[in-house]
Amino acid sequence: MQEMIILGNGGNEMKKFILGFVLGASLFSLARIEASGWLEEVVLYPVKLLVNGKLATSASDTDYPVLNYKGSAYVPIRLVAETMNAKVIFWDEEEKVISINDPRAELPRSYKPDLARQNGDVVSITEGEAYNESRLAEFALNVEHHVDDWVRIVRYTMEGDPIIRMAVYADGVIAYSADSTRDRFGGAENRKAECASLVRTAGEADGKRYTDYTLTGCGPDRESINLYRWFAK
Repeated sequence: MQEMIILGNGGNEMKKFILGFVLGASLFSLARIEASGWLEEVVLYPVKLLVNGKLATSASDTDYPVLNYKGSAYVPIRLVAETMNAKVIFWDEEEKVISINDPRAELPRSYKPDLARQNGDVVSITEGEAYNESRLAEFALNVEHHVDDWVRIVRYTMEGDPIIRMAVYADGVIAYSADSTRDRFGGAENRKAECASLVRTAGEADGKRYTDYTLTGCGPDRESINLYRWFAK
């Protein structure tokens, strides 16, 4: 008889199962399982995984197996996170960081650049110091091909305060938000708008080439919002 593991936003379902996460064959090899003596105790768990009402996997899904270890269910971290529209970033062995970046999450008030970078956000500290900008290009490509996606952009002021922008593409609309409440010298406000499209425009300033990512058709006045300026390296 198959069982079903249900994950939702509430806490009651979580009490039914103690969930661990399996990173996948590339990070958690069979040889290491044998060396640790787990092989006799870890078994495939023929269950269906339901995340917020969406079937994520089945018992026969060999790419994302669910395991049982001492009565606890272990599910693939990437499968669960991406089903919930979060992104999973695996950092190198030296840093030993696995980031689950949820667009709905409330971020820490003190959101430092290193934390934002490891969380997979596009980070802009100065004109010459920026990280994860490829995420913006990936987002633009997904918008172009009508694939739901989101990107978070964190720009830091001269005082080191983060200004956080979000662009979420779904059902043909880009939902934009800007949070400057962490900027001690800023307007301390949240701004939201729905936009129709994302436009890339090349330019040059002081001999430096850049690409502007601009949201157009935003709000009732159909205004344009500059999302990010990406300077060529």
